[in-house]
Amino acid sequence: DPNSGLTRGDCFGDSDEWTYVFDLVGTFTASDQLELWGEVVYGMQDSSSQLGLRFPFGADPNGPERSEDPSWTAIAIGAIYDVNEKTTLALRGEWFNDDGNFRLGHGPMLTGESDHYSATATLGRQLTDNLTARVEYRYDIVNGSKGTDDSVFFAESGSLSKRQNMGILEVNYTFD
Repeated sequence: DPNSGLTRGDCFGDSDEWTYVFDLVGTFTASDQLELWGEVVYGMQDSSSQLGLRFPFGADPNGPERSEDPSWTAIAIGAIYDVNEKTTLALRGEWFNDDGNFRLGHGPMLTGESDHYSATATLGRQLTDNLTARVEYRYDIVNGSKGTDDSVFFAESGSLSKRQNMGILEVNYTFD
């Protein structure tokens, strides 16, 4: 089922505080060689003064109170192209908005906001019937607002950066 929703009353062990998540996924086969997909996610967290969510995790207890529940939205799109029988190329782009910094927590909790972007390219090759290798490159960037720090990734220098480059090599063996 590509459509799903989840609600659960378990915020920090308090069954009266609900987390709502709605997820919609769609795929489209454009041709024998090209598949496209997309996903949209929306979530919301009930917050009340019972949990102290106005100033959790060391934030200023005298800071501004949030008038609405924190929420988050994500959109991802991607394409998988079969170059030939053994080689695939996949591209993916993602955006994640954390309104209230409740999900990721790098900034003023409940009053800050951040947008996270990523772009990924993956080249896959089936080496044998059971052995596949993939090499992947991913680029991430964060834009914070409302007092949220952009610099959330560890840089080589030991400092923090708003950008991140990652490379991944995967070898996967499938047992029959």
